[in-house]
Amino acid sequence: MKRTLLALATALTMTSAFSASASVLDEPPAQEPSNWEISVNYLDIRSEVDGADIEINTGVLAAGFGYEFMQEGGHLSYTPELVLGKGVQNDTIGGAEVEVDSLVSAALRVTLHPTEQFEVFVRPSYSKLSVTVSEFGQADRETGDWEFGIGAGVGLNVNENVNVAITFDRVAGDSDVLGASIRYRF
Repeated sequence: MKRTLLALATALTMTSAFSASASVLDEPPAQEPSNWEISVNYLDIRSEVDGADIEINTGVLAAGFGYEFMQEGGHLSYTPELVLGKGVQNDTIGGAEVEVDSLVSAALRVTLHPTEQFEVFVRPSYSKLSVTVSEFGQADRETGDWEFGIGAGVGLNVNENVNVAITFDRVAGDSDVLGASIRYRF
């Protein structure tokens, strides 16, 4: 009887140990977010017209894609990013409608992380804003050149995956871009 009880206790112990180790193996380990990110941005673009005292105000809704390279120590990172957008706010100047067709921008965001929640960054960029100008009775004119820009901003990490930021960019010396974005890291 002792041997039977000993065999039964040993079998139960081995079975429970095996099932506990199997359940640990079945559960994937918790993963930290990788360095990929996507963003949704609203950009308020104010441009001066060459040779005239006219300012054009348009709005763009854009999506961004990037990958963050964190330096050892975690206080400095570099993020190449691509931003693609479409105009959502047009402007009318003297009977002519100015409509943003598209925005394409490549940038390198250099970010200083003084704390885990707060970040400050600069961002050189190379962008093209395609615009159509429509005047009553005349053919539409499309314009858009690739231009260099420089920007800066501040961001706040809501949690380890979500960041909100405010940005200001100066493009080609005559366009000011004020932006708000939300980024998701995965």
